[in-house]
Amino acid sequence: MVVNVHALAFAAAAAIALTQPSPAPAAIPAPKLEGITLGEDPAAVMRRFAVNPRTAQITESNGMKELMFSSTTDDADLTIIFDTRIRYIAALAPGKHSAGSDPFGIAFGDSPDRVERVRGKPDAITPQGDYYYESGGDAWTYEFQDGKLILISVSDL
Repeated sequence: MVVNVHALAFAAAAAIALTQPSPAPAAIPAPKLEGITLGEDPAAVMRRFAVNPRTAQITESNGMKELMFSSTTDDADLTIIFDTRIRYIAALAPGKHSAGSDPFGIAFGDSPDRVERVRGKPDAITPQGDYYYESGGDAWTYEFQDGKLILISVSDL
């Protein structure tokens, strides 16, 4: 009788694998933009960016608060929308060009072609030519002016 050692080894390994629990799927990190993470505590963001909540102009609508302030790293104007946690982050930097403003390596000043090369075909393109990508319940938007990227935003709303 001829025994296929490789087949026996494969069968043994398969039997062991069936009795072992599957590893838990790797957690997908929360989206981050300009050092701010979706889901983060708004008070922590304000402390990190030296925004005084007593003097900041925070607007409120439908239970959500909005705050605009300046980035301490690359001259971008930042907007956050939050309730008990950060739900929307936007960075606006017209006329700027910086390396890697988002986790994908997209930078202010990039062209729509570059964004599409890096991120792939957008899920939607607005009538104004802005690119929209949705992934895992989060939405990324890239807005352009004169063929240059001027705003990046991410939201879980």
